[in-house]
Amino acid sequence: MKPLPSWHRVNINTQDALSTSYKWFYREPRFLPNFRVWTVESNKLFKKSWIEYVNSLGLELAYKSIIFYRPIGTTDQMAHIDLDANSTQDQIKSVPFAINWVIGGKHSQMHWYELPEGKMHVTKNAPSVYDVKWPIEQLTKIDSVEISDQATLVRVDLPHAITNDHEYRFCISVRFNLENYQWDDVVKHFEEKGLLL
Repeated sequence: MKPLPSWHRVNINTQDALSTSYKWFYREPRFLPNFRVWTVESNKLFKKSWIEYVNSLGLELAYKSIIFYRPIGTTDQMAHIDLDANSTQDQIKSVPFAINWVIGGKHSQMHWYELPEGKMHVTKNAPSVYDVKWPIEQLTKIDSVEISDQATLVRVDLPHAITNDHEYRFCISVRFNLENYQWDDVVKHFEEKGLLL
């Protein structure tokens, strides 16, 4: 059976999703010279009306979502998989998916790589943000896509990384409550709800 791609565009309107109090993130990017990660409570990051809209689609937002920032000229040297906040070195639990969209980041690319074999080592990047990393030169690339302001279902339990050359890039990464789903289950779930484009 042919493997599923690592991303799908989805029919979720994100045009007016962010709460006004969080729009400062992308108004003054010159004050953010380095790569940053913020975990934010979903009911604070997003407008109440947008949360209700997402609920009406049959989706439930997780307690927290994530904002990733990268300056111009960023090329990740490490790829990572996303982990559940309850992961430990002895019990690693990956997160299979997110809905991402980008503010800025013209022509930036998200890349996916084959998952290498061997022991994984957990890293904490920010409050409630855990991952496992590998040097990109050790990995085999299997997929790439330009993430834009169009909501995109992305696989995050495979190693992935970003290249960003032209503009400041803010990625809004929405997390959902779908327990015990693997990537193919997630794709089927979104397809059954008529959300895949």
